[in-house]
Amino acid sequence: MVAGRRRRVAALGAVALLPALLAACSSTPDGAEEVEVGGGPAFVWGDGDRTVVLAHGASYDAASWAEQATVIAEDGATVVATEEITPQALAAAVERARTDGAREVALVGASAGADAVLALCAAEADCADRLVLLSPNAVVVPRGDVPGLYVASEDEVVADVAPRIAGAVDGADLLLVPGDAHAQGLFDSPEGEQVLEAVRDHLQDR
Repeated sequence: MVAGRRRRVAALGAVALLPALLAACSSTPDGAEEVEVGGGPAFVWGDGDRTVVLAHGASYDAASWAEQATVIAEDGATVVATEEITPQALAAAVERARTDGAREVALVGASAGADAVLALCAAEADCADRLVLLSPNAVVVPRGDVPGLYVASEDEVVADVAPRIAGAVDGADLLLVPGDAHAQGLFDSPEGEQVLEAVRDHLQDR
């Protein structure tokens, strides 16, 4: 019985370490540069005068943004995907972008990354100039009047969260798409092109 319990504990420990192992094993995506932001690794695409900071979901890593980051960079942005997705890491990325002269900084978060963005923006009204939240997990309302796009699938477990946040923020945009895709899985769903186009439109204020 004790041996079985030890095996279960060991298995749970391995699951808990999975995001760290994924981060350690991730290689620099094509077209990206690896840098340090806030004491942690990050990937950078493009060299535009506005910056988009990407915060991945818990089962993803910074490199998982490669396809979307490449497209957003081609729209004229500097795109930064941080490996660490704590509010502190995101704040450091925003501060660095502003110090480097970015005329606008946007935060894009998916699931756990969206929660980190919301935690930062609930504490700091000037957390960013623009927000995109994919499948946030908890209702946290950002301070200030930061323009935000909130995206979720109609049948995912947390489908009600994005509409509730958007409903509490003046001028927020909401996109609900069919299916149950969650976080960055939205880009791989049949509605992936629609989601990416909505994100690009919001980031460029088209």
